[in-house]
Amino acid sequence: MGLGFSFKATIPARRFSGIFAKETNWKAVIESAVAQVAENYGTEFLIPPYGSAGQIAAHYCEEWLDFEQRDGAIMLSGRTSTCGPGYHAFMIDVIDQLKKTYKLEFAEDDENLDETGYFSDRNFSDLQQQHANWLKAVASGVLGNAREGADSQMISLPIDVIVQSGSAGTVLTPHGPIELKELKQIEAASNPLLLDLAAGWFPWWDRSPSALDWVRTAKTLMWVDVPWHVPAGENETHLMSAAIKCSKLAKSADPAVDRPVKEMRELEFLLRSGTAKSTIPSAEGIGYRRRLCTRYVGSGWSCEIPGYWYEFQDDDNWGLTFGGQQMWVSSYTVERNTDGDKPLELSELKDDETEILQFDVGNLRYRLSKRTDLTEDEGFVYVLQVTRLDGFLIITFAGNDAELEASIPQIARSVKSPDRSLG
Repeated sequence: MGLGFSFKATIPARRFSGIFAKETNWKAVIESAVAQVAENYGTEFLIPPYGSAGQIAAHYCEEWLDFEQRDGAIMLSGRTSTCGPGYHAFMIDVIDQLKKTYKLEFAEDDENLDETGYFSDRNFSDLQQQHANWLKAVASGVLGNAREGADSQMISLPIDVIVQSGSAGTVLTPHGPIELKELKQIEAASNPLLLDLAAGWFPWWDRSPSALDWVRTAKTLMWVDVPWHVPAGENETHLMSAAIKCSKLAKSADPAVDRPVKEMRELEFLLRSGTAKSTIPSAEGIGYRRRLCTRYVGSGWSCEIPGYWYEFQDDDNWGLTFGGQQMWVSSYTVERNTDGDKPLELSELKDDETEILQFDVGNLRYRLSKRTDLTEDEGFVYVLQVTRLDGFLIITFAGNDAELEASIPQIARSVKSPDRSLG
């Protein structure tokens, strides 16, 4: 459930004043309009420097826009209930820019419309009210789920996001974990308190970003997206620098505003040339990934591992690494086991392996083994196999860190997979 918009525009049949080539790259046109309007707002540095074939990035704090071009028309849709009413108005400004410069008419109909009504009425106060009402409805829904026994709930976070495991009575959000009592306050609130609570929730609440908007945006990036390790390339450098810039813009707008100064200094240290890639972030402070997190490792499997570990890809092999320690991951989906509701059988233990633990939990079967043919100088190698009704997971741990080695059984027990017994 989320607020957003969906528009369709017919591509002009003729060229206008020489603007169009015969084969216009309309995705690039829209990306250019986003960048131009973002520059007017001063948010151009918050546009991720990468994209995909069917999506357009417009802001780190919101899902990417869905783009499609077919049958002589352009379809553009997006969600705005994570970033807020300021971002929603920003996107309508992008639509206006496309109309002005490229003669594209994004008209509304029964299937394509602005759910908030802002496209037609341009009432920003009402747009803020729509987002506040949405927040109240979400709070009510989450509380209802909690009363029915649900735990590990999330609001406005992707299902595969890297976040710490939830606990009873807390809900994970883009601005950190919150207690249910905060949602109860939102559910019970009416104006003007509801608007005040909503203003403190969304990263971009005002028409143009205010000092508090910059602070909320910085904190959202730090909580969700910042990896809390030395950046592994240009994209992570851009993201981490964007969080720092948001904090600095907040100070420029209001020197007295409360900013995440400690976290900003830690980011500056991680970005500094010469900082070791093995630098472990502080366990305290803003940021899910500085702690033990749920990491999704393919085919629905997940396990608990520090969120700041790096991902790596070596040909067809994928894994996680940090400080010279490695986790190689392979996952497979196969034809379901027809032997009742038992998980697939594990492979035979090799001669150079010794079993550390083996157990079944529900429809999952686990075995952790250790290689016995390695010397102390060569480090350790552990192999974890987990099977379910229709697939299996293999994780190979390799390294020489005693702390990691001691935690491997705990990591093994943390592996989970969706219950597919009824699927």
